[in-house]
Amino acid sequence: APKLLPHSAGYTMQVLPVSQSGAIAGGRGILQLEWRLDCDGVSYSQQSFLTLRNTEGGTVDSAIRIDSWEAADASSYRFLLESGIDGEMTEDVNGLAKRDGSGGITVRYTKPEEKVRKLPASTLFPWQQMRHTFALANSGVQQDWHSILRGEATGDPARVSMHILGNAGPPDDTEELGDQGDLLPPLGWQISSAFFEDEVDSQPSFEILETMLASGVITKAEITYPDMILRLRLQRLVRVPLPDCTK
Repeated sequence: APKLLPHSAGYTMQVLPVSQSGAIAGGRGILQLEWRLDCDGVSYSQQSFLTLRNTEGGTVDSAIRIDSWEAADASSYRFLLESGIDGEMTEDVNGLAKRDGSGGITVRYTKPEEKVRKLPASTLFPWQQMRHTFALANSGVQQDWHSILRGEATGDPARVSMHILGNAGPPDDTEELGDQGDLLPPLGWQISSAFFEDEVDSQPSFEILETMLASGVITKAEITYPDMILRLRLQRLVRVPLPDCTK
């Protein structure tokens, strides 16, 4: 059965313009992420650095850092997000979401400002969403609507229209990744997800087309925003040790 195997992965990012009349001409960057299991849940970390070129010849440097921890039973989710443009921080989010006895979710933010939000119990956390996707794909379900709390300053929770388009295995050119065994299983899926961050907007804020293996490893992804397309390709993959929970 598909399940997340802890791993560290590195990706190259290529930026393509959506149209000739857009403001973004291109760009390149790198993204590194890590899934690490402990005896009570899973931690996720991500860092990305991206240089964008505009049509007037200028460049903009963007950096994003994400750190989170999610309980195995999805009872709580702790998140931190920091992003900046040209060295100046533009987003700083810190919060903790907990499911309460009545089934709802209470989210307490400490940044960018102290506030409390109530969300419906049906809202998913990120690792919970991955397991939900695995269950759907494994049972042959091809379409799903759900909401996800990511830990963003705006647009949370996002509504997601997901389509599981079919089976997809690891890339053909895996030599540089090394022999990763069950990190690169033959079973995987091509998944298309449209994210709606505005409740009244009928058009998605962005769309992701990705190949996810039954190990949780994403081998490639294409993210389409209104002003650019971001292509990710897996370049580095390292197994992260499992915890010893017998002590």
